[in-house]
Amino acid sequence: MRDTYQDGAAASELEVLTALKTADVLVLDDLGREGRVSEQVQSLLHAILDERIRRRLLTFITTNLQGRDIAARYDGAIASRLALFDHLVIRGEDRRQELV
Repeated sequence: MRDTYQDGAAASELEVLTALKTADVLVLDDLGREGRVSEQVQSLLHAILDERIRRRLLTFITTNLQGRDIAARYDGAIASRLALFDHLVIRGEDRRQELV
């Protein structure tokens, strides 16, 4: 999305947002690692989630955040939409620690 704000960008913000809203399958990987959650980030995430839920499109979200962390980080509208998703909790050792 950030690339759309550069001069000569290959796609506009609207084109990218539309693609994210309407893709048959969307994977939002590592939610919570997007940096500071600005009003713009909240607005974009809300728009994407709202449209995908309304259209019943397949959406996978990975995160290390727990429900209370999501509620603290994002506004109530986003937290309530994320709560609609089925949750699969995977527990185990951090495989990156094995590389050290």
